[in-house]
Amino acid sequence: MGGALHTGGYISFAAHRLRLEKERGGDVNYAEVFEETYNKKKKMEDSTREGWIEPRALEIFDKYHIDLDAWRQTQPEGTQPTPEDMTTIWTQAADGVNKGRVYGIGVQPFSSHPPAALFFGASVSQEIWKLCVKK
Repeated sequence: MGGALHTGGYISFAAHRLRLEKERGGDVNYAEVFEETYNKKKKMEDSTREGWIEPRALEIFDKYHIDLDAWRQTQPEGTQPTPEDMTTIWTQAADGVNKGRVYGIGVQPFSSHPPAALFFGASVSQEIWKLCVKK
């Protein structure tokens, strides 16, 4: 599969997240930022979306939701995923780390250590990072 195409230009995932939070007046999750940047924009005044930029984007988006629902089924009622849980679930849904990047995030760590923050200030534990890098 080729490189990631997206409608966000050269703006970082974190910058998109901050922009969306400002626009929406609150926190946004991975899926919302991904959906915003991996859907084609119509050339219409209302900027409605016309579809995913590639089939892989929809597959990962759907897999993330399925995996997140499965994670919730294993937790006590009312438990919310931590940023680390969400990072792990997203990374697994995106088929792990490939060449230092996670599809949809674009993280490029400079070493085998996990990035300091992927989303919402989340960090990835050494054990999780090692598992993802092995893929």
